[in-house]
Amino acid sequence: MKRAYARNYLNKARQLSTAMHAALERGDWDAAGLNAVHCGLSGNDALLIAINGVRSSSPRHADSIKLLDSLVEVEGVKTASTQLQKLIARKNSIEYEERLFQELEARETVKNADRFLAWVIKVLPPEFK
Repeated sequence: MKRAYARNYLNKARQLSTAMHAALERGDWDAAGLNAVHCGLSGNDALLIAINGVRSSSPRHADSIKLLDSLVEVEGVKTASTQLQKLIARKNSIEYEERLFQELEARETVKNADRFLAWVIKVLPPEFK
């Protein structure tokens, strides 16, 4: 995959971040949570593409964590990997459970996405920001 595409995925992550914060302000907890999950996934794709020219094509989002752990060797990757894992763990309950996502869950999920995206932007090579 062309490394220049990393900018597109970073742009997606930033758009999803804006959407998750707007949803949080409106009290749309499910929308905030789901946008946070996708923000993290797009941020991870941006980083993987920028550094290694790859992204996960697996239907299992957990595989994207494995790529992060195995291909990215920068400071903070272990903490960031844990944050991404927490985001992905929320995806199923937000999308497929009959219950609604609660405010505390949404706020925690958005906080994880914010931290993960901030780390991605910090470690991305400058030409991809």
